Amino acid sequence: MLLGAQTVRDLAGMFAVPVSSALRPDGALATTRVRDLWQAGPLSPREVNGPILDRPLGEVLTTHRTAAFIAADTREKLFRTLTVGAITAAVGGRVPAGIDPDANPSELRLGDLLRFLTVRTMAGYVGFLLMAHENGTVG
Repeated sequence: MLLGAQTVRDLAGMFAVPVSSALRPDGALATTRVRDLWQAGPLSPREVNGPILDRPLGEVLTTHRTAAFIAADTREKLFRTLTVGAITAAVGGRVPAGIDPDANPSELRLGDLLRFLTVRTMAGYVGFLLMAHENGTVG
């Protein structure tokens, strides 16, 4: 989902925080440093570690788990605002027949959730795990 945000304004909107006057609302999110976003509010100070502070967010999103820079309570809040349609769009999947794209994922039964697994989503996840393992971000 975060990969879909293009500007600082988009990210701030996801977390329901104002854009800091230190940042340009229309600034490219992919090239904005994690430190700048952390100090402006969208990212969580207690989760950010030193090595990623001066990296652009676009790079960090592809090399680190969101737990490295977004607090658990913020991730939970963000997840609860998502719809089934938003999640499937974020992973490049599709909403299975008979499931409301506007439904909250927490309303689905496990059997319904398993219907979302496709070769494409699984291949993407395996690719993410391999990349994360090479970068040392997962064991």
